[in-house]
Amino acid sequence: MSVDYILELPFVGDPGSVIWVNGFPGSGNLTVARELARIYMSSILIENHKLIDPVETNFPQNYPQYQIARERRREWAFEHFVSEPTRVFETVISIDLRWPFIPVYLSCDVDDYIIRATSTERTKKKKKKKKLARPDSIRAFRTRCKLFQFGDPLKRFTSMQQA
Repeated sequence: MSVDYILELPFVGDPGSVIWVNGFPGSGNLTVARELARIYMSSILIENHKLIDPVETNFPQNYPQYQIARERRREWAFEHFVSEPTRVFETVISIDLRWPFIPVYLSCDVDDYIIRATSTERTKKKKKKKKLARPDSIRAFRTRCKLFQFGDPLKRFTSMQQA
């Protein structure tokens, strides 16, 4: 998967930029995020599974403490990566200087998504993990769920360029 189109977006790579990669599971989110982190070596990659997986080692998802433990883990990540005293200054400067938040949304056709999500490479990576891999479940999931988006990112870039 190429990240060239992301690299051409305005402000990508500026100090303080936050690039937020979002897509359905199996659409390449982590692949793209890791590639961006490799290109921008001073970046910090905060990966969702790094937050969830440690919780799953202690509690099954249907256990009452699971959601509480996930919330605590997210709070820890926020304190560690955002609120830590050495990073507060960076965060305030980012807001003050209007350094951009760049959302990247990954999507593909449902049939292509089914091929990706059911691939042997993906389903065998972590046998202990429950992956969404049944085509009928995937189609239903994609039909009823909508990917969260922060509005029109190009509009955000245009308004920032005019400021």
